Amino acid sequence: MEYVNPLTGFRVDGRRPNEMRQLKGEIGVVARADGSALFEMGNTRVIAAVYGPREVQNKGQLVNSKEALIDIFVQVLQADGGTRSACINAATLALADAGIPMRDIVTSCSAGYLCSTPLLEDSAGGADVTVGILAKTDKVTLLQVLLENTKRLECQRG
Repeated sequence: MEYVNPLTGFRVDGRRPNEMRQLKGEIGVVARADGSALFEMGNTRVIAAVYGPREVQNKGQLVNSKEALIDIFVQVLQADGGTRSACINAATLALADAGIPMRDIVTSCSAGYLCSTPLLEDSAGGADVTVGILAKTDKVTLLQVLLENTKRLECQRG
């Protein structure tokens, strides 16, 4: 479980409570996909692949030539917290790599609390919130609050 050292104010991984993990994104990582991305947030690694757009068919007949279907596959390669946010960010990068027209770009981040200390990009396993935001319009597209495991979370002081 991740914690903040009361003497130094740093987490186990060397970050301050309000510091994000190092972010890294790479596009075009799946050769046969129309668009793909590898997204890393610290030790969390996620890959996304986009296939399409393709025409929508209903039992061999086109439903409407103006409609299209896009398949997005996301795989968590390594989980070290923040997987929801990493998946959202990887999917957005893969859609952009595929050249899919989008009204806006979705970005995501999570935060939580541990022993009343707010943590950005929380991986402590306690109560946390994940937010997805449209970058240009500054609108919230996802607000997910998880309260599970809060009874098991204890604050131990030296």
